[in-house]
Amino acid sequence: MLNKHIVFLIPSLAGGGAEKVVLRLVEGLSQQGHKISIVLLHPKISYQLPENIDISILKTKKGKGLSRLTYFFRASKELQNIIDSKNEVSPVDLVISNLPEMDQVTRFLHFKNIYFCIHNSLYQGKITQSKGIKKIIKIIKFKTLYNGKKLIFVSEGVKLDMLINLKVTPLQSKVIYNPFPVQRIMELASKPVKKELGGYFIHVGRFNEQKRHDRLLRLFAQSAFDDKLLLLGEGSDQQKKKITHFIQQYSLSDKVVLFDFQENPYPYIKKAKALLLTSDYEGFGNVLVEALLCGTPVISFDCPSGPSEILSAEFPESLIPMNDESMFISRLKKLALQPERVKVSAAFVDRFDENKIFKAYMELL
Repeated sequence: MLNKHIVFLIPSLAGGGAEKVVLRLVEGLSQQGHKISIVLLHPKISYQLPENIDISILKTKKGKGLSRLTYFFRASKELQNIIDSKNEVSPVDLVISNLPEMDQVTRFLHFKNIYFCIHNSLYQGKITQSKGIKKIIKIIKFKTLYNGKKLIFVSEGVKLDMLINLKVTPLQSKVIYNPFPVQRIMELASKPVKKELGGYFIHVGRFNEQKRHDRLLRLFAQSAFDDKLLLLGEGSDQQKKKITHFIQQYSLSDKVVLFDFQENPYPYIKKAKALLLTSDYEGFGNVLVEALLCGTPVISFDCPSGPSEILSAEFPESLIPMNDESMFISRLKKLALQPERVKVSAAFVDRFDENKIFKAYMELL
């Protein structure tokens, strides 16, 4: 295939799963010779950017009052100008929008080949907590946003969430798993850690309500053994305060180590006894694949949407029925007393290998 010009749109490049996925796609497709551009809504960048990547940041601000109400439309006009200017220099072949905040800007864009990549279970994350008219309004909002659009889903579960729960009717849809640079992850995992912790378990993920750090810390406290728990992620000061509160509430101050975001978390994952995931929902669950590639067992609740797709075939013992807390604790205690390593099959690696995923994205052209 001739080299193409692909533009990725995303709110920011903060330390989250969707952001990491976009950067892997950017780096991989760029290495294959394609021209890649990135457009952000906000200037926050937590990752090191690949070289020779064209990046733009919108200047439009939300403001207050009427300015806030018209923000997405105003931002879309600036985005249109940016796309048009890029198109004049090097014709744009494909635009991929990521995450709902960016999608609300992209929806007004005049361009033929736009895909919206759905990284999370929107019904589970945005609507289940609402009731009555508020719930109906939110459903209508997402249906209006995504009906008749070309959609990419990062898992079958995310696709079903949108098509069944939100009743969205896309123009086109395709499930493409997130890409994983398998050999690179293994190489990075072999690097030394900055701080030795002894025996420990690990949780890697953004500090937010979805990840249910409250449940994680409560279950870890109930397991009552001497190993530490490493929390590795990034979040607002408010979220960090909440986590600190739960650490104190469950008397875990001497057992929980709170780390800021690490661009290379793999050495810490590799040395852990297990990676723990207690989320209410996921879109895919990148850290589950990454932990298994590092040889580290995982213990994950079977939340919507990704864990079952990743674990059920080869690692069913790692998948805990949702809300079966006693089973979660039992598995935790077993790995604390009898640490083990895991090995993924060639078929597992092939499902998520980045080159296979890059090919799937290029097929969108």
